[in-house]
Amino acid sequence: MTTCPKRSIIACVLAACLLPVGLVGQAPSQPGQETSRLIEAAYKKISLLLDEAQASSSGEPHHPSPEVTAILQSLLDFETITRRIMGNHRGTLSRSDRVILTRALEDRMKKKSMRLYHRLKAKGDVGLKLISHRMSKNKGKLAYSLSGEKDKIDITLHLTNRDGKWVITEVESEGRRLTDYFGRLVRDGLKKYSFPVLIAELNEAGSILIDDFSDLGTDGYPQNWIWKKDENDEILFTVEEEGGNRYLKAKDRGGSVTYGKEFRWNIKRYPYISWRWRVHALPPGGDERFNETNDSAAAVYILYDRNFLGVPKVLKYVWSTTLAEGTATRRKGIGRPWAVVAKSGEGGKGTWHTEVFNALEAFRKTFGGDPPDKALGIAILTDANATDSYAEADYDDFKLLQTAEAGSGVKRFLKGGK
Repeated sequence: MTTCPKRSIIACVLAACLLPVGLVGQAPSQPGQETSRLIEAAYKKISLLLDEAQASSSGEPHHPSPEVTAILQSLLDFETITRRIMGNHRGTLSRSDRVILTRALEDRMKKKSMRLYHRLKAKGDVGLKLISHRMSKNKGKLAYSLSGEKDKIDITLHLTNRDGKWVITEVESEGRRLTDYFGRLVRDGLKKYSFPVLIAELNEAGSILIDDFSDLGTDGYPQNWIWKKDENDEILFTVEEEGGNRYLKAKDRGGSVTYGKEFRWNIKRYPYISWRWRVHALPPGGDERFNETNDSAAAVYILYDRNFLGVPKVLKYVWSTTLAEGTATRRKGIGRPWAVVAKSGEGGKGTWHTEVFNALEAFRKTFGGDPPDKALGIAILTDANATDSYAEADYDDFKLLQTAEAGSGVKRFLKGGK
């Protein structure tokens, strides 16, 4: 019989259910028959709750019921567990981010617990057996075997006596600790990607919000966005509100200011990028093929990577005045981005439009090969400096998606390339 270590450690929080509710307030030094009876009773209660949830669901229940959650919360010291998981990163996170990360970790552990039980249940009734116990005044270990008809998982619960109440502060399976496993996820996630990406991964979300401009800094501007402008250039972007929804407005009379946000994500896991935009004024004669007419009513940049010389690999989706949709072009010069026409002309002006592009496939067709796992960020630009005219556009709801439904009317594919 073979047991998957990864499955065991990420899912064995279910074992928290096995600590008897009847032991709360006690500190037994030598668990005996009464302890075993209480453990079995608690386990049966959880099993019934999970079986009922499975029977009433058309598929696998991903979230524990309030009853199961209450038992888990009473038995696990989630505060201690999540603090250990965060490690040194706890001090680098804001208070609000710590709360968000704590909640995401708790939810992920609970969901994995449910999945473990139902995997074992699918192979027969799940049995529980106490293998060994070791208790002192303030610390304890209870080792269990959780087995189905063809599979078995051995786990160890580490307990701490908190003012007369025994709580679980660690779960171990096959020599691997739960806090070590999730600690690596958090460490690697925060080191490589942006914080919302880590939360999306823990929540197993199909989308990640880059920005919808609902949260502003004390200066009234979106947080973590950076201007790229000369010292005397006018700031062209403002946050406006319409029908209770905030969005970013850009007006350009010749300043050509780029507004960017560093946002690192795994483009192979979230290959699609989506946003909404609305154009009010297009620069007359704008043509992205030539320096003297290189103006766009609206543009969204994806910064994929930099080469060994520091030259960025950038793709720019534009709403062009004159070029046809699907056109892919690049002006001469080092570091010039590829411009892909996502929308063209006056048609649809004044109306919000949603765009969804396969940024991974766009890289392959434009630069060749696969991009690195970590994309670096996005930027936006509305400019009319080359034509000495005026351009105005609105932007909102930048998101990353794992999938884009075919035939949705918004999924688009690159034409052209090198």
